[in-house]
Amino acid sequence: MIWKSEDNFAIVNTPKDGRCKPELLCWLTSGIGLPWDRILIVSHTRGDIQTGYNLAIRSALQTTNAEQFIFCDDDIRPVHNLMSPWINAKEDVVGCVYNTAGGDFAFASDSIIHAGLWRTHRSVLETIKPPWFSWIWSEDGSTFTGCLCSYFCKKVKEAGFTISASGFANHSLDRWH
Repeated sequence: MIWKSEDNFAIVNTPKDGRCKPELLCWLTSGIGLPWDRILIVSHTRGDIQTGYNLAIRSALQTTNAEQFIFCDDDIRPVHNLMSPWINAKEDVVGCVYNTAGGDFAFASDSIIHAGLWRTHRSVLETIKPPWFSWIWSEDGSTFTGCLCSYFCKKVKEAGFTISASGFANHSLDRWH
């Protein structure tokens, strides 16, 4: 992906209150140069992150004609000097490494990224049909077998697109401190 601010649009996924970390908005506007009118806050009314992520993608595709999208959760705080590799990575879907609620890091590899902060092209989202994100359950629905990010990444790879992770962000474990 070649970074051009005029081709990009950011979607911030928030709970129904619509709040997000000010550091995230400052990074989007000052850090990478997106104008305010290229940032969409998508709030989901249910506590289901799967619904929120799918709503964010649908909103992005219906709201703008942008060619490139940045998706981020409300509690992510990018680290400015470590984001340049993320911006400059060439793969079709590029995630970011960040700390998780469990205290470890959201891993990233050639096979999976996590959805707290990622970017992609419109063509990827239009090629992969909804639902883009889904929890993975056993055939009888009784056992959880995989996260919604795994589901998304599997669809990306099956469609012939590339995935990578680069850069680092902080993840606020306490949303408002």
